Parts: sequence; structure tokens; C-alpha cells
Amino acid sequence: MTTTTTTTTAETPVRVRAAVGWGDLLWLTWRQHRWVIGGTALVVAGTAAVMALVRWMALTGRIEQPLPLVVVTNGMQLVAMSAVVPWLLGMLFAAFWGAPLLSREYEQRTHLVAWSQDLTAARWLVGKLVLLGAAAAGLAAALGAVTGWMITGVNSAVDPDEGFGRSSPLVFDTAPALQVVYALFGFALGVALSALIRRTMPAVALASIGFLVVRVLVGGVWRLYYQAPLRHIQPISGSSSSYWAEVNRDAMYVQSGHLDAAGNVVEYPTDCVVRFDTEEEYDRCLTDRGIVEYFTDYQPAERMTTFQFIECLIFLVMVVGLLVLAYFRVRRSQRV
Repeated sequence: MTTTTTTTTAETPVRVRAAVGWGDLLWLTWRQHRWVIGGTALVVAGTAAVMALVRWMALTGRIEQPLPLVVVTNGMQLVAMSAVVPWLLGMLFAAFWGAPLLSREYEQRTHLVAWSQDLTAARWLVGKLVLLGAAAAGLAAALGAVTGWMITGVNSAVDPDEGFGRSSPLVFDTAPALQVVYALFGFALGVALSALIRRTMPAVALASIGFLVVRVLVGGVWRLYYQAPLRHIQPISGSSSSYWAEVNRDAMYVQSGHLDAAGNVVEYPTDCVVRFDTEEEYDRCLTDRGIVEYFTDYQPAERMTTFQFIECLIFLVMVVGLLVLAYFRVRRSQRV
């Protein structure tokens, strides 16, 4: 008689790995970018501390007192130097936040591991863009708010002719909303170039140059003509140095020149550059050559809020376009 022995093998339970969530992406983003985030935060904090010092100097009557520093000699120069940081903050986001984001993954070939079946390239990119973009926007808004706080203190303490008008780049550009869109544009420009070039150093260089070119083009050219400028006209007789003073000092200067009796713009006669003993002789030199009026084209101060809104829209459109370009570039490269 034969005995049959049956052996039962216990089945090993299948372990199901949870999908990568926003918490995981947040931790990954912080681990990979904590040094650049912390460094930028220190720059913002240090600049804010200097601006708080400048405001205190202004409110206590020390803004014009000499400072024991080599580069700056008084508080007003310190205002100008500290204001450079908000203007260039977007370039920092372009070069050190956006440009290395994808190119470093391609160079080190870590994208082959990072963009696995658990985490697609598109989801990885969207997570990085949302988390880093939110941090960049927060830092930029904070610095813009502190800059405005400093300028308000300085303007309240100095003579109106020495303060900063609403159209000056220091006031116009450092509005928190504009600082946010400048930062997002710099970040998006760096990411798009990173996706296209896939090399860190060329992407850093092109992002820095591209950011400066766009900022100068928009702020120095387009901004002047968001709406048709107004024209202030004054006869050449009298003090030629006071004609701009009749326009609100908060207005944005566009251009100026000379007009003939028919209202046509005429070139300044170079032979009137010579020094005259009296202002009447100088005026006579101009009238003998058909010039009867000065003109100044300007944007009134009342338009500055509208202009800031227009500029926000311009940069937001560019941000969206750049991010869409980077997104589809990454998706296409993953399929290839």
C-alpha cells in the first residue's frame, strides 16, 4: 500500500507599491534643490535687512549722512545699489533654478531612473515646476514688498525732487506682482532652454543673457508705448531747463525735441551748441533756424497702474508659452 504525501506551498503576497504623490515630489524637490533655495532665501533676507536699514536711516534723518564704506558714500547710493537685487532676481531664477533643472538630469543620465514607470517625465516636470515656481514667486513677492516699503520711507523723508516717482524703474519694476512675473519668466526661460539644449552651462549662459535682453526690451522700449504718449509743448522763450518741471514728476519720460511753427519735429541745430552770454541769444539762435517750441512726450502718472497690469500680462503669456514648450519637449524626448 502506497502513501501519497501532499505538500502545500504558501503563496508569497504581492506587494503593491504606492504611486508617487505630491508629498514624495516635495521631498525630492527639497532634497535636490535645497542649497539653491536656501542660498536665494539668504540673498533675499540679506537684501531685506539692508533695505530695512535704509528705511530707518531715512526716517531718522540719516539718509544723506556719509557712510564708512568704499562703494557707497551715503544712504541714497545704498538705495540704488540695493534696488539692483530685485531687478536681477529673475536672472538668478533663470540661471540657477531653471537652466540646470532638466539639463543636469540629461547630462548625468539620471532621467533614466527618475522618469520610471512610477513617475512619468511629464508628472516629474509638472511637480518640479509647481513646487519650485511657488517658492520663486514667494521669494520675489516678499522682496518686492520690502523694496516698496523702503521706497515709501525714503520718499517721506527726502525732498520731493530727490525722491523716486511712480514711473522710475525702482518703483515700477519692484511692485510685488511684477516681481513675481519677472521671477516666473526667468525660471520658465531657464527650464525651456534646459529642455532644448540639454547642457547646463550653455543653458545657464543663454538664460542669463536672454532674461536681460527681454527685460531691457520690454522695460526700456515697449513700456514707453503701451498707450500713445501725451505731448507737452512750451515756447522756447524763457528758461529751457524748467519745461519738464511743468509735467508731473511721476510721469514717464518718452522723448523730447523741437518744433517749427507748423508743429513739425526738426533736428536740433548743432551750430547753436556754442556757449551764449545770455539765454535770449540762445533762443534767438533757435528761432533764426525756424525752431519756436520745445516738446516733451510722456506717459502720465495715472497710467502707471495700467502699465504694470499690461506688463504682467506680457510676461505671463511668455511664461505659459515657455512652460508649454518645455513640457512637450520633455514628453517627446521620453517617447523617443
